[in-house]
Amino acid sequence: MNAVILCGGQSRRMGQDKALLELGGKTMLEYQYQRLVESRLFTEVFLSSKKHYKGSWGSNIFMDLQEISSPINGLCSILEQSNCEQNFIIPVDTPLVSLAQIQALQEAFRAESNLGVDALVFKDSSHIHSLLGIYTKKSLSGLYRMLKNNILKISEAERFIWIKYLECDEVKFFQNANTKEEYQAILRDFGA
Repeated sequence: MNAVILCGGQSRRMGQDKALLELGGKTMLEYQYQRLVESRLFTEVFLSSKKHYKGSWGSNIFMDLQEISSPINGLCSILEQSNCEQNFIIPVDTPLVSLAQIQALQEAFRAESNLGVDALVFKDSSHIHSLLGIYTKKSLSGLYRMLKNNILKISEAERFIWIKYLECDEVKFFQNANTKEEYQAILRDFGA
């Protein structure tokens, strides 16, 4: 299983590239990449992006294959280019997700995989975290149907692929940095 860090978003609400925000003396991108590599939970760790970032990941970058600004396009590009059947997807701006939670997701996926599930994503009491989970190459046909029909919201994916959910009550771990206030909250929790 590969891990893929999503850093192709537009960061409109933040006003600057979230991948380059500082976290513990590194950029968020460097932090996510290093901890996923060092965890040894994955065969390889990649970035998914619309642009090249310089760093220790070298050529481990999945570039978007189409000029469509949508998480569906990002997922299609990842799954098309990956050499693994299963791919763990994590947004660059969710650094509080613990390695133990990621490992629990992998274990739950192994238990579900014989059922033929296309994806397993985290869910808490108030949100489905569709871009934080494991997607299989089998989901590509459904995701491509979404693109063909101009259905670009990830929340619609459940109509096209079989998604199961791993419930987790620890809502703060799924906090992402869409705004400066959310980034400040992550910094506080990161240091705690």
